[in-house]
Amino acid sequence: MHLNRLDLNLVVALDHLLTERSVTRAAVLMSISQPAMSGALTRLREHFDDALLHRAGRDMALTPFAASLAPKVHDLVVQMSELVRSRPHFDPSTSDRSFTVVGSDYAHSVLLPLVAQQVTKLAPQVTLHHEGRSNDHEARFARGLIDAFVVPRTMMLPNQPAMDLFKDHYVLVACASNTAVQEGVTLQQYMAMRHAVRKAAGDSGGSTREELRLMELGLQRDVALTVPTFELLAKVIIGTPLIAGMQRRLAEAAALAHPIRILPHPVDIPPLEMVLQWPVARENDAGLNWLKDIFRLAVADDL
Repeated sequence: MHLNRLDLNLVVALDHLLTERSVTRAAVLMSISQPAMSGALTRLREHFDDALLHRAGRDMALTPFAASLAPKVHDLVVQMSELVRSRPHFDPSTSDRSFTVVGSDYAHSVLLPLVAQQVTKLAPQVTLHHEGRSNDHEARFARGLIDAFVVPRTMMLPNQPAMDLFKDHYVLVACASNTAVQEGVTLQQYMAMRHAVRKAAGDSGGSTREELRLMELGLQRDVALTVPTFELLAKVIIGTPLIAGMQRRLAEAAALAHPIRILPHPVDIPPLEMVLQWPVARENDAGLNWLKDIFRLAVADDL
């Protein structure tokens, strides 16, 4: 078998072209210019003797042949990626490998300090890239561009391995000087008070568990203001009569730095169950297995 007519970079380019159906977006993903990607498409068309992509109105569409190639090419690129990155062993003390972990602002706020302590101590040259969820994270995960995904159990990616991390419960937080709040808040008081809530524009994560539970019960809060992250909730209520629902872990961390009071939540909200997922093709990746152990160690008291 001879591969001299089609180098591996062209195979990667083909995967991006068939997935994105756009020369421009494929070029961005490969960090090359649009003319360079157009040139790659020309070479691919010559090699396969097929147009691969054709104009369909304002969009590009795959030819029948290209559609049949797409899943095979994608699987091949994932396997090549794993092959190139594979090593017989992983030594954290000397490795300069980079890992990309995707999760919500809550997941990073709760886990990043714990994981960072272990990584910087055991692997001083390793780099951790923590990214927020986005509209393309599932596609990037499938391509092997993401090493791990921290996600609620209800949002797990299908057909990908996972391990339990921890559970967290919702509580209420209020300013310590809020005289309307004493040792607890009844459901009637909860509905009568004004709220600060987390609402991130364009967040693919959707509604919070608190919002979903309220909708199930047919309840609607009086929202006074919204913020893009859970961490901000504990700050914006200081000096106000507002209350906010948030996860206990974040609330306890915030209480160390801000004058807030943590109260039981009057609504029965199922606990938040967090899991770690990784690509099924990476099960034998020594470096990734080490990273999984780091997460396991970071939450060892909470499993």
